[in-house]
Amino acid sequence: MHMKRRHMSTQAFDAVTIFKCLAQLEAQFLGENREWEPQNDEQERLFTLYQQMKDYLAQIRGLKAKGSKFYTELNDFLVEEGFSPMFQPFNPEDSVGVATVLDKMVEWFVEAELVNITAQNGREYPGFEIPKQGVSIYTTNYGTLAELYTKSEDTLWLLLPTANQPDLLGFNLFETAVKVMSEEGSINHHFSGIQIPKVDLDVTPDLNFLLRARTFDTNDVPWRVTQAFQRFKFRMNEKGARAKVTTGIAVTMEAFFAKPDPLILDRPFLGWFTQKGLELLPMAVFWADYDSWKEPSGSLENL
Repeated sequence: MHMKRRHMSTQAFDAVTIFKCLAQLEAQFLGENREWEPQNDEQERLFTLYQQMKDYLAQIRGLKAKGSKFYTELNDFLVEEGFSPMFQPFNPEDSVGVATVLDKMVEWFVEAELVNITAQNGREYPGFEIPKQGVSIYTTNYGTLAELYTKSEDTLWLLLPTANQPDLLGFNLFETAVKVMSEEGSINHHFSGIQIPKVDLDVTPDLNFLLRARTFDTNDVPWRVTQAFQRFKFRMNEKGARAKVTTGIAVTMEAFFAKPDPLILDRPFLGWFTQKGLELLPMAVFWADYDSWKEPSGSLENL
């Protein structure tokens, strides 16, 4: 019996390109091994995983980064990598940015056959079937997990979640995948292979939760995240699958980012004059309530 799932739109989230942005900011501009101060729960969880996983970044194939003080150079890099310009203008005197790109493409180890898949929503979708020689299927606490064999050292994993899974949004997607990969699943021999719908997605994950995160450079100057964005493209068919993700982060020196606001006299106030040498003798004391807030009817000279 299948429990009815609440409808969710397509989501995506990549943490690796975020981690690479942080590492590149440290290596190129801020100094190695910076401590990032979280401003919310999601930042705290992400920075904890970053510290645990950042040493793996150098081993990742298909991951590149570009840092610059000039947002135009970063946007040119994005265009060269097949993305649209996404950095907003920033001042090179007080800000720097990094763009990262992850490109993963795999070809199925065993040839797939085209099929049509009738989904639980009653509609039919184009798909493909990989025989059991090209997949391992596991039973986990999170659902049924498929390991798709490829002709390279990269693997694609697909999880058909249990019906009572919570909504998978944003950073929760990455955390769930980490938990699934950390669990010992049991091999399931009850399937003859796997049928998979073809997929074509292009989404812009929301990275606003990263804004205002703070760190200090080697001179103890504070910097805050002022821009953070991601674009996630993915295609999957009977030949294989490809994911291409870009993330951009800009940081600004806090002295420039947190410019003080003016004091605004937005309620009635007290005022008086003093004369040099007679500061303890207030003169012409007044209380300016709202009834006196108006454009003066004449100049100071003709009062």
